[in-house]
Amino acid sequence: MALRTNAPDSSRRFTKIGIFFDGSFFSHVSFYYKWHHPRRMRLSLPGIQRFVRRRVAEGEGLDERFCHIVDAHFFRGRLSAREAQEREALFRERIFDEALMRSGIETHYLPVSQSKEKGVDVLLALEAYERAVFKALDVCVLIAGDADFVPLVRKLHTLGTRVMVLGWNLEFDDKDGVHHETRSSHNLLEEATYAVRVHEEIDAVQPGEDPLIDEIFYDPSGGGGDLAEAEEALDDDVITLRAPRRPAADPDAERNRFKGRVIHLQDTWGFISREGDEKDFFFHETDLHGVEYEDLKVGSWVSFIASANDRGPYARQVQKAEPPEPTES
Repeated sequence: MALRTNAPDSSRRFTKIGIFFDGSFFSHVSFYYKWHHPRRMRLSLPGIQRFVRRRVAEGEGLDERFCHIVDAHFFRGRLSAREAQEREALFRERIFDEALMRSGIETHYLPVSQSKEKGVDVLLALEAYERAVFKALDVCVLIAGDADFVPLVRKLHTLGTRVMVLGWNLEFDDKDGVHHETRSSHNLLEEATYAVRVHEEIDAVQPGEDPLIDEIFYDPSGGGGDLAEAEEALDDDVITLRAPRRPAADPDAERNRFKGRVIHLQDTWGFISREGDEKDFFFHETDLHGVEYEDLKVGSWVSFIASANDRGPYARQVQKAEPPEPTES
């Protein structure tokens, strides 16, 4: 006859997990897998959360049913409302906010200054430490790569909070031959309680061999409604939804439409040169109409509405165009 016991089972200890996304780092990684990796898919927010629960359970020696994400936060710089409106990005940003909300992820945005994020790392570190203290988190998961987070990891360890770092080391050459790298700091990974080198786990299996790895990626063929669609929004510089392009309808703006040639392309942005203008016009892929960014090449002729902001000239409503007719001499 089996004896019943009230002794606690260590594998059934409830473990509280907090996840903290460095949004810029995460979007760089997602961009890489969409455009420069054989899988050609973006990362999935729910898929990453399932992956985290499994890896925490394995690291802690627990039954996964007792490991739960009780806190999740996403940190990123953000365009001003005026600039987002000029780029027709307000609605698309709202859609992505809904995707984060449906995944139970709280957003923290700071204004972008001169195309650079300032203070995001500090905000993430302060929030993670505060949540670990007041919510008594057992494990903090950092999806980040910056060595600046090493002091945070050490502080969390003094609380008895374990730290898992999801790291990636990625590199690729873009269409112009420019080399890009996204790497997690070696010191950060060494300091973590659990260092998960996700790129190695992904590349160690083929699609279909490991369901947990497959679920890290968003498969557009699988449907998923607004949430799945919004996850297509994770781009390299500005988080926006790849929405259907609308034709220009403002007759006053059309009077400022000109032709020019694309002279530089990088990741999700580029520059257009127009004869007679000393400065080139910046554009982001969210400014494209009727053409996908991947269809443009250096030298492509485009038409655009000339505009400007506090950082200089930029092109709106960029469309493919035929070369101008040669002028008779």
